[in-house]
Order: sequence, then C-alpha cells, then structure tokens
Amino acid sequence: THYDLNRLGYEVAAFANKKPRSAVLYSVGSRVFDKPHMCALYEAYTDLLNNGETVKYIADTTSSDVFECETLFVPYVKHTTTEVVDNIYSFIQKGGKVVLLGSDCLKYDVHNYPQDEAKLDYIYKNSQIVEFNEDGSYVISQDSKDLIEKTVINTLEAIGTQLVLTDASTGERIKDVEYTSVEYDGKTLVNVISYGDWGADKEVKILYNGAEISESLDLRTNTSYGKVVTLERSIPLLLELNAGEGEQVLPFD
Repeated sequence: THYDLNRLGYEVAAFANKKPRSAVLYSVGSRVFDKPHMCALYEAYTDLLNNGETVKYIADTTSSDVFECETLFVPYVKHTTTEVVDNIYSFIQKGGKVVLLGSDCLKYDVHNYPQDEAKLDYIYKNSQIVEFNEDGSYVISQDSKDLIEKTVINTLEAIGTQLVLTDASTGERIKDVEYTSVEYDGKTLVNVISYGDWGADKEVKILYNGAEISESLDLRTNTSYGKVVTLERSIPLLLELNAGEGEQVLPFD
C-alpha cells in the first residue's frame, strides 16, 4: 500500500483535493431530540458515496461551509441552531439546492423553541421536502431508507451526473459499491471499492454520459478491463478510463 501511495501520489492527491458538491447536515441538537437523525444521516451519506459523490459533512458549528457546496441534504434534523437556519436561508437565496429528508425539518432550536417562522416558510417553499415520520425509533424503516436512496439518485440526476456504475447483468445502478471520479492530467480516474457480501464478486459497467466505457486500466495492479469490470469485496481499484479505439472520454468540466 505504501509503495502504491508513493507511485500514485499525484493521482491520490487529485481525489483528496476534489471539491465536494454535496453536503449532509449533522446536528447535535437532533442527535439529542430526534431519534431517526443518525440513521437518516448514515443512509443519505452512504447513498451519496454509492452514487459517485464526494460528500462534505456540515455541523452546527461549521454551517457556513455549506456555501462551498451546491446541494445540502438535511436528514431528519428537527432541532438545530439559529445560525444553521440563517445559513440555509442565505444558501438558498444564493442559488443552493436543499433537500429536507423528513417531516418538520429545522422547525426548532436546540432549546426546543420554534425557529423564525418567516425564514422557515421561505426554506420550505424553496426546498425539496421528502415527507416521512419516524419518531418512534432510532432505526428508520426500510421504506424510509428506500425513499432516501431514491431521493438521492433523483437529486443527483437533476443536478447532473456524468459517471454511473451499473450492474453488468441487470443494467440497474450498482448497490453497496462506493466510487468517486476525478480529472487528472487529461484523464478521467475512478476510485471504486465493493462492500458487498464476502466471496460474491460484482461485475459492473461504467457509463459516461450514458455511453459504456469499453476499456479501463487499474493503475494499482496494471490490470486491463473491457466493458465489464470485476470488483472483489474490499479490494479497491484505481481505474484510468479509456473509451477505446475511435471513441473518446473527455475530462469532467
């Protein structure tokens, strides 16, 4: 691993320096008052990672960081600080997209007092609201998990997703596979790892702007792949994409 990091240091740094466009909100107040918050947070975060996003955490004390991103997911945060509400209000005014996952998001401060009604009304009218109620348990239902996943996918498609990994046999988006992509030295690189069941390899195809990638090279092992890439559980690949003869993969904008 150390040799790989030395040899591929510039490529690894390109991923590390990639600017996240999506963020998720973590709130201490909601961790205390709102049982479903942490589970909803985990689901939103992993769904974003499993659909090619680099994700930034936004906390009560760092809510001004939201202005560095394009989209904010608010996972069942009913209780948070006034500063968070103020920054989300300004974020929307500056063109940011907000997705409220759960009922009555942002409604109360950390002392359980109502937030500014006018600002909440503006946020609600200018955000996507995904309604579900999960007050009784720390673990949200499978229906709510599926709804969060569907919302994440639809949101990413709406803001533009150039690169998608699909199941080679079904054509559906692959599950339990984390991946991200970056442009480096005129090439598109994809870092990918499978978290599926042990002993169950996954065969995936890579789509770039809807077209299948016909060739790729794992820079760690110098292994070449065709249209189908085989993923072993917990074995990362660092792929350099090459569409093949007569085709072209352009770097991301």
